[in-house]
Amino acid sequence: FKTPLPGRSPGRALAFRACLTRRAQRVGHDVIAITAPASAEVPTALVEAGVRWFPAPLDAGGMSPMSDLNYRREVEHILRSERVDSVLAYNPKCLAHAPIAARRAGVGRVIGMVTGLGHGFIGTGLRERLVRLAKARLYRRSFAACDRVLVQNAQDLAELDRCGALPSSLHARAELVPGSGVDLETF
Repeated sequence: FKTPLPGRSPGRALAFRACLTRRAQRVGHDVIAITAPASAEVPTALVEAGVRWFPAPLDAGGMSPMSDLNYRREVEHILRSERVDSVLAYNPKCLAHAPIAARRAGVGRVIGMVTGLGHGFIGTGLRERLVRLAKARLYRRSFAACDRVLVQNAQDLAELDRCGALPSSLHARAELVPGSGVDLETF
C-alpha cells in the first residue's frame, strides 16, 4: 500500500506507523488496529493496507472512569478473540489501559510507547496536579504490564520518574529511543 500523504491521512494508525506496519507484515505478522470509532475513510485505508480494524469506545480527552473501564474491557475482548500475541500501545489514553487489557487477554508481548506525556502533565494548577497524579498511577500500573516501555525523550523519562509513574523497579523496562518511526520521506 502507499504511505499516506500529509494532509490526507487515513488516521494516525497509518499516518505515523505505516513503515512499522509494512515491516511487521513483511516478516509475517497479521496486523490489526484498535482505534476509536472513526470516519469510513480510516477503516477503508487500514483494510487497503492489509490491516484489520476494530473500533473501541475511546474517549481520548475524557475523564470518566466508567468510560475508561469500558474501553479497557472492549480492548481485552478484541485481543482475546483475535488471539493477539504482541501489542504496541501508544497515545496517552491507550497507553494507560491497553497493556493491562493485553495481559488480561493473555497477550505474550506488550510494548508501551510514550510519544509524549500529553495535557495531563502540563500546568501547575490544582486540577492539573490531580490529573497528573491520576495519570501517574494509571501509567505505573500500565508500565508494570509492559515488557518494554519506549520513551522518545529524556525530559519525558525524567518526568515519569519524578511523578512516580516509572518507579525504580520498572527502570529496567524503559528504553530511550530517538523517535517513533515516522517516515521521513513522507513527512
